[in-house]
Amino acid sequence: MKRVVFISCDSCLSCVDVCTIDFFLFESVADGKAVMSKEVIEAIDDKNLSVTFKVIGGILMELYKSFKFIVQATPKGEGSLVRWTLEYEKLNVDDPESNTMLEFTIGITKDIDAHLTHE
Repeated sequence: MKRVVFISCDSCLSCVDVCTIDFFLFESVADGKAVMSKEVIEAIDDKNLSVTFKVIGGILMELYKSFKFIVQATPKGEGSLVRWTLEYEKLNVDDPESNTMLEFTIGITKDIDAHLTHE
């Protein structure tokens, strides 16, 4: 089964291609360059309202031995607080930290917030 989901986010995410139920392809812009990331959902925790995405391909695998995005929503009032955790292991100790991916997650959160509060 294949379906393509396009998400309109102002700052970073251009589309998500759900190729199978097994993995996602994310295309985004980071530091002015198009970036592709292939990810699988590693865990869904209904109790803690979190999802863990494990990167299995794309540019991040050229820079890191492993990379995971963990997103957790904590209900607060009529909305939620969102916490992103980035777990990664650099290929080289001297490589810089992943500030670009941190900015990416902040951008996604802001875009989703703007979309949800607009409706």
